[in-house]
Amino acid sequence: MTDEIRNMGRRERRKEKEGGRTTGEGTAKCADEKVNVAECNSSRFEELSRRVAEVERRYLGDSRLAAYFLDHARACAAAGRRFSLYERCQWLRWYRPSDSKGRDVTVNNSDISILSRLIVERVPESEPYVEVRRSIYDPVFEARRASRG
Repeated sequence: MTDEIRNMGRRERRKEKEGGRTTGEGTAKCADEKVNVAECNSSRFEELSRRVAEVERRYLGDSRLAAYFLDHARACAAAGRRFSLYERCQWLRWYRPSDSKGRDVTVNNSDISILSRLIVERVPESEPYVEVRRSIYDPVFEARRASRG
């Protein structure tokens, strides 16, 4: 029996336990569906808002990190060049710079999608040059955009 067949059996058993969907399908479904602010329940919305505020405080609240991300976004927008925040975060992982308090900078993969939206929010001219896919955080950013007017 090959590993692929063995794993297929595991997925089917997990699918039966979870009422017809596997764990991977559930997370993909959340990311693919268009969710608006009205449909998002308040506790989930508050949880997502806290996560966005935490990422904003961690990366853009620090002057050195904010300059690292925002200056690059401004430079790429001025040059008319697309850029990847994933690539910028990989550089942080490899070279391990310190923030303004002397701590090592670590980047969580799930923070990159939030960070890209925050950068587009702060540097609107960079929007055409940053690829942003649908995310569970979209209702939070829609509400922030609506509150700014």
